[in-house]
Amino acid sequence: MTAARLNELLLHFPARRMAVLGDCFLDRYLDFDSKLAEVSLETGKTAHQVVCVRHRPGAAGKGHLLGGQSQQDQPVCKGHHQAQSV
Repeated sequence: MTAARLNELLLHFPARRMAVLGDCFLDRYLDFDSKLAEVSLETGKTAHQVVCVRHRPGAAGKGHLLGGQSQQDQPVCKGHHQAQSV
């Protein structure tokens, strides 16, 4: 970024209510149903079955949440009922 471009962007700051600076990540939460867990034949360890995937903005991307505009998770659940978070 050039100094001229930075100055151009900074001129718009007074008209903005909020600016988000930094990296933006999309956090992923996996919900599983413990009733569907089974023992893996290969490892002998418990294999948990994911029944719902939720996404939330993270890092600097969650700035809108701090600004009082929080929204509920929008789960994406396919194939099974929506499980409770664990």
